[in-house]
Amino acid sequence: MKKYKEWLIEKLKDHDEAVAYLNAALEESLKEDEESKHLFLLALRNVVEAQGLNLRLS
Repeated sequence: MKKYKEWLIEKLKDHDEAVAYLNAALEESLKEDEESKHLFLLALRNVVEAQGLNLRLS
């Protein structure tokens, strides 16, 4: 799993990849099931980590 996470973070350093990833996650999060609703927040966290942003969510 760690290798996948490292690969994902490396891919998400690219702006276009990050935008496509967030768009896909947003589309998926609009589904009715509870798991899908959390998907966008997870994707956002991954992009923030990859882009090296310092974002504090409460």
